[in-house]
Amino acid sequence: MATPSFQSLESRVLFAGHLGRHPATPTAATTTDPVLLADLAAIKADRTELGADNKASLTLLRADRKAYVTALKALEPTLQPLIDQLKTDAAAAAPTLRADAKAIRKIYVDFRPTLRADIKVLRTATTDEDKAAAQAKLDTDKAALNTALETPLATFKADAATVKADRLAIQAAIDADPATSAAAGKLKTDRAAAVATAKADAEQFATDLKKYRDDRTASASA
Repeated sequence: MATPSFQSLESRVLFAGHLGRHPATPTAATTTDPVLLADLAAIKADRTELGADNKASLTLLRADRKAYVTALKALEPTLQPLIDQLKTDAAAAAPTLRADAKAIRKIYVDFRPTLRADIKVLRTATTDEDKAAAQAKLDTDKAALNTALETPLATFKADAATVKADRLAIQAAIDADPATSAAAGKLKTDRAAAVATAKADAEQFATDLKKYRDDRTASASA
């Protein structure tokens, strides 16, 4: 089972508390219309349920996160050497990767004027023949860009291979631990359920609010 990366796990906000803002409840105007009163009661109940569900979800997900972090801490003897290796390899590769990235950026910069000119010609073309020729020129220059990028991108990928392998080793160690994998799975499942519940609550509120507004309009025009 895939799990969140170990890096910055303890500082990451796994649940930011924005499953759904509480929608504003209409102000109950003085009315004796039983339909409007029923609508307002339904809206109030919807808002109460949304708040209660969000609170319950926050409580559950905080507990899930705590369980996941606890499981990760138990893995520290296994993970720390892998993390140390990642730091070492990343530091060693950094100058080379920066140079690789600079070379890639230069190619984009070199091609930018040509591609911009091609796009301008294509946009200002007025006949089908001119449009076809402009599109063909743009396609040719895009292909040339991709060709020019092939070697630098391959070099960057090769130079980053060790760092990538280190990160995968950390993730593999996390995924292989039953307790951590189970905690991560529960967190993922509970979060998805919380989002679905909040969405359903908000949709019900919107439905009841629309009904109230429609009924109020009908009542005013009666």
